Amino acid sequence: MAWDRGVVTVLQRHAPPSPDGAPPTHEQQRAAIHYLEANNAALSTAVLADLDALYGSEMRRFVQQRIALNATIRENQVVIVVLLVLALLVAVLSVWGASRLVSRPIHMLTRQMGRLAGGEFDIQVPYQHRADEIGDSARAVEVFRLTSIANRDGNWVKISAGEVATALQAAMTQEAYVQTLVNEITPRIGAGVGVFFAWDEAAAELRLLGSYGFQRRKHLGLHYALGEGLIGQCAL
Repeated sequence: MAWDRGVVTVLQRHAPPSPDGAPPTHEQQRAAIHYLEANNAALSTAVLADLDALYGSEMRRFVQQRIALNATIRENQVVIVVLLVLALLVAVLSVWGASRLVSRPIHMLTRQMGRLAGGEFDIQVPYQHRADEIGDSARAVEVFRLTSIANRDGNWVKISAGEVATALQAAMTQEAYVQTLVNEITPRIGAGVGVFFAWDEAAAELRLLGSYGFQRRKHLGLHYALGEGLIGQCAL
């Protein structure tokens, strides 16, 4: 039977040698084994203590790293939230600015064009002072408005002249002709009152031949000499 080298080594170090060089006795072997077991137990305890200390140190470092990582994650989350809020604000301001600079003027000009198409020419065209495309469009709308007014006035003159001429054809006397002329012209020019005085050669005076909306009063005469009153002065 071969001896365990560790046991032999222990016996050689800690057991007295036999005088005759005989192998260790059973008691010596048990003593050596007991010594090895005690030594291994102490060594195991020391190793376990070192492992526990190493484990505790690593766990503390892991916890610290975990805390630092969580703090970094929270900081990054805060930064991301702040950036998202800023991006949202920038987007809202951009939309609002675009609405004021582009959408709102276009909507206003479109509405004014609709009013012009409906015959409303006494309107104000905004944004003509701008030096961009909106200003160009506004100035074009203003040109369209002025052109429409000129066309309206030209058409009004032609239409009114035709209607007045048609009405005058039915007049058979001078008084009827004058009265028809006053009745047709006065409301067309937006006047509330119209009078027509003619020069009477025989009486050498201005005589009222026709009127529109004129109420006769005692202080207002129907005959005026040249230079008399406002009517006589107008005839000079």
